[in-house]
Amino acid sequence: MRQIIKDASKVRELYVQLWEIDSVDDKCEVEDYDDSFIIDEAKYVLSNYSEPGHICSEMLASKCGPRKSSFDRLDPTIQTHTEWLNSDSHRWDCEHCIAKNDIDELKWFLKKYKAI
Repeated sequence: MRQIIKDASKVRELYVQLWEIDSVDDKCEVEDYDDSFIIDEAKYVLSNYSEPGHICSEMLASKCGPRKSSFDRLDPTIQTHTEWLNSDSHRWDCEHCIAKNDIDELKWFLKKYKAI
């Protein structure tokens, strides 16, 4: 497997785009895509975070806090927002933080392949 594909598989939103959308729509394997296509897809996914009305930009614009659907999964010992911020739940239950992490991953990938 080419290194660019290994790296793309580590980037959450790029993984979804390539493995669960593009390759399914194109009826092919991700390995069939050339490097420039993979880089263009990473740029496209990153652009979604600045596109008004896109779910990715809405996640980024959201306030830091647990998703409404996450309240039933939160550790019952967490009583305050500060305790939640310092908990393991924070990174995966906060839409804003997930979006920031996704952007960091995409920028890492694009920087590695000298696309930004």
